[in-house]
Amino acid sequence: MNSEAQQFCLRWHNYSTSLLASLPRLLDWDDLTDVTLYAGGLSVKAHRIVLSACSQYFKAIFKELGPTQHPVIVVPGADFTDLSALVTFMYSGEVTVYRHQLPTLIALADTLAVDGLAHFGKCDDESPPESVEPSYERGHLELPSPSAHRHGPAKRFKSVDEWAEDGPSTGSVTDSPPCLV
Repeated sequence: MNSEAQQFCLRWHNYSTSLLASLPRLLDWDDLTDVTLYAGGLSVKAHRIVLSACSQYFKAIFKELGPTQHPVIVVPGADFTDLSALVTFMYSGEVTVYRHQLPTLIALADTLAVDGLAHFGKCDDESPPESVEPSYERGHLELPSPSAHRHGPAKRFKSVDEWAEDGPSTGSVTDSPPCLV
């Protein structure tokens, strides 16, 4: 076999870990941001690629907007603390919030279809919610209010108050996770 035709696989063994560790730093330092999210009179800069990877809703928005310079997306009715917490969740895979934030945070995650939090309390046998369409206006995007897209609690799960009082269920590993709605 010709040595020129031989192929080699070069692998960075901690690539995933390194890449994931760099995302929160990019957010903290505002490096290479290409979108601004706005709620409650405050804004946070982010990266379309990260938001698109974590939210089908944002992915659809950015595909619709095309390659604009730096869009500003307004989320009416959303609390900036909740929006900021969701962005942190999308960049790091976790976020710490107060108990009183859970209902509005989960509702906003549901509206924005954030992977890992959207439809957190939905039972498998329930049908998916109707989609919520954004309204576009010259590089300015308005999302529907998070309260316009809420679901009632699923009966087989605990409510936020029950979960906070009782703690997580002590069932087996195969049991459904506690539902925070």
